[in-house]
Amino acid sequence: MDLFLFKKVVSQFLYPIPVVLALLLLAWLVLAWSRRGRRNLVGVGTEVLADYSVPKKKRRPGCFGMLLLFSGIFILYGCSTGLLVNQMFFILEQQYPPLQVEDEKVRVLEPEYIVILAGSHVYFPERPITSRLGSSTMARLVEGLRIHKQFPSAKVVMTGGVMKEGWPSVAAEMGEMARILGLEGEVILEEEARDTRENASLLKPVLQAKPFILVTSGYHMPRAMGLFRGQGLQPVAAAADIKRWPRTNYEHDQLIPSAKNLSRMSMALHEYLGLLWASWRGQLSEAPESEQREQEAKPVDEGEILVKG
Repeated sequence: MDLFLFKKVVSQFLYPIPVVLALLLLAWLVLAWSRRGRRNLVGVGTEVLADYSVPKKKRRPGCFGMLLLFSGIFILYGCSTGLLVNQMFFILEQQYPPLQVEDEKVRVLEPEYIVILAGSHVYFPERPITSRLGSSTMARLVEGLRIHKQFPSAKVVMTGGVMKEGWPSVAAEMGEMARILGLEGEVILEEEARDTRENASLLKPVLQAKPFILVTSGYHMPRAMGLFRGQGLQPVAAAADIKRWPRTNYEHDQLIPSAKNLSRMSMALHEYLGLLWASWRGQLSEAPESEQREQEAKPVDEGEILVKG
């Protein structure tokens, strides 16, 4: 099996809903087996008057089943409230706060490229393009265009491949949306990447050793920066789609379970699992870019990817 497909399939079973459903199903099976075992122990038609009438070893499966049941309920509640998920988002987002383009240290960079990473995308030609691009993709795109207003000479790079056979690439959809929003000038589309690591590796020949602005969601930024630096590149973080930064103060409604928090927990877990996977594969780099950069690939013309003027 392709390693990319393996990663995607396995990760789906590590999110809250599959884990909770698995625990509840296992709890039901264990409790059913325990109940049947008790009936066989005392015989048909015999009533168990007290739990101590059943040997201790025979009671253990029932206790284990109850433990699984309450574990599933506890995990479901914990993942459905805001206390844990907000802290998880804050830990990720505080590492790279939003870019202050007015800062003199940023302006002197004079970046040649603004790279916008794609997010979610669902293609139905009957829908307007604003309903085909996911909320994270739209937030990243709009933030990238806002930054481009401050650096009009920079080239905009949009990266994101085909998510399903027969669909256009996410980068192509983002490019069309950018034109609608008024972007003029040269746009570079990278339409082959399937994940963040491939975003970095496929753009390396274009970006080379030049500092550039990297736009993605704040909670995705730590992994994106590590992967791009791991390719010897020099990204400058520009976080978009902020979920919790700059604070995680306690609010009483965070104790109330909601489907929204459950969905956000899946997003946060996706990032932590992605960081763990990339770290295990040795793909991340947090060292200074100058120490990580390697001149491996010879310069290539930007047109070898795709340039639209």
